[in-house]
Amino acid sequence: MTQIKTKTYILVLTGLLLFGLWGCKTTSEFWNDPNFLKQKIIFDVEYQNYAWVDTHYGQYIDNEGNIYQYNLIGQNWRYPLDHYYFTEQELLRKFNDKQRIGSIDVETLYEKYKQLESLSNSDLTEWQDTGCRDFGVVVSSAYKFDPQSSIYERIILLGCGDSFQMNSSAIAQSIAQWLSQKIEINPAYGGICCAPIN
Repeated sequence: MTQIKTKTYILVLTGLLLFGLWGCKTTSEFWNDPNFLKQKIIFDVEYQNYAWVDTHYGQYIDNEGNIYQYNLIGQNWRYPLDHYYFTEQELLRKFNDKQRIGSIDVETLYEKYKQLESLSNSDLTEWQDTGCRDFGVVVSSAYKFDPQSSIYERIILLGCGDSFQMNSSAIAQSIAQWLSQKIEINPAYGGICCAPIN
């Protein structure tokens, strides 16, 4: 009887150990990706409006799933919207005045991160007039990081407001939709994306 209990006990422990190892493997895939771990900034959504009062703020998501709010007023950050390459130091300076406001699941973030490799700014439409005036513009971006050069490439997913621009890649559009549910930017006009004039 004692041998049966011992064998049962060993089988149960072995099963739990195997289940635990399998569970660790599936839930920590991102810990084995050195490029993901080196990339500090994954997504960024920013609002700019210089029509009446200088306004420039946004939110970004880091590789740990933290969501930070930042403000660029008085920070002397005036890179044009078509500036796509940044050093890590430049981006860290951009996000210098930040406050953590939330987080998202890192596993989900990592799944979105893996989709970024196929994205390119060559899929961007031209900026189009929307007919809106003095609304400013909200731009949603993803970043691809080159660890050898420490350069981030900003991939525009969607820009809207006074003008409209979108990445025509289906993956980019899917990520932009997902990002709009995670980061909420509410400019004075209520965050409505004006449609382009045909």
